Amino acid sequence: MRFLIMLLSAAIALPAVVVLYFMRRTSGDRRQAVFDRADIPDPLPNGSYRGSVPGYERLAAAWCGKRFEAAASAGTNLVRGAGGNIQATAPYRTYPDRSLQDPERDVLRVDYNIPENPFWLRICSDELVQLEPGSLLGKALIRLIPGRPFAMLFFELRAMDSSAVDSSIE
Repeated sequence: MRFLIMLLSAAIALPAVVVLYFMRRTSGDRRQAVFDRADIPDPLPNGSYRGSVPGYERLAAAWCGKRFEAAASAGTNLVRGAGGNIQATAPYRTYPDRSLQDPERDVLRVDYNIPENPFWLRICSDELVQLEPGSLLGKALIRLIPGRPFAMLFFELRAMDSSAVDSSIE
C-alpha cells in the first residue's frame, strides 16, 4: 500500500514539477514582450515553415517545423523520423482567436483538439503572431486545469521553399 501511495504521489508530482519548470522559464522569457507587440499573421501562413525552439534544442531535436494549409484551416507538424525522413504528424486546425492568456490579444490558434490526436496532445494548443512576413513567433500552451492554460515555451517559424520539404515528406 505504501508503494502504491508513493507511486501515485510521483505520478502527480512529476508533471507538476515539469509544468512549473516550463512556466517559470516562459514567464521570464524576453520573447513575451515581442509576442505582446506582434499581430496575427496576415496573410495566414500557407506552406512549410522551418521551426526552432531556442533554449530547448535538444528537447525539440526531431521537430522540423509546421506545414500549413490556409485554405483548409489545417496543418501538420513536421518531424524527423527514422532514417532522417521528414514525416507529417500531429494534425491541427487553425483559426483566428483570442489569446488564452490575454483575451485582449488576437492570435492564430493552432488547435490539436481533434479526434485524430491522442488525448495528451488534445490538451495542447499554440498561439502564433507574425514578427515580419514569413516569420512567426509561437507560444505552446497546455490546458491541464480548465480555464487556466500554462505557457510551456516559445518557438519560431520561418517560411521556406515548400517544394524542397514536400518532396521529402513521407
